[in-house]
Amino acid sequence: MKVLVAGATSVPGIPVVKALLDGGHEVVGLTRSPPKSDVIAATGATPVVGDVLDRHEIAAVVGTVAPDARGSTAGRGPPTRSRVRSFRLRLR
Repeated sequence: MKVLVAGATSVPGIPVVKALLDGGHEVVGLTRSPPKSDVIAATGATPVVGDVLDRHEIAAVVGTVAPDARGSTAGRGPPTRSRVRSFRLRLR
């Protein structure tokens, strides 16, 4: 399954991206900062740059990426096992 994760470079985002990759998913990580694309690429996910607060930009990203599922970890606070597990369960 191709999953688009907004906030992929956030503190909770990185563990979510890694968990999805470990689960065999194709992951596209969204970041608003071009220099942070390297962080996403280092996990094995595909980076894409965009601003979650710009609805037109996000619509374009979703249209281009064409994910099977999408989720956001942007602004979610520190990662916890339950948050990562909850995110994964919603994708099933």
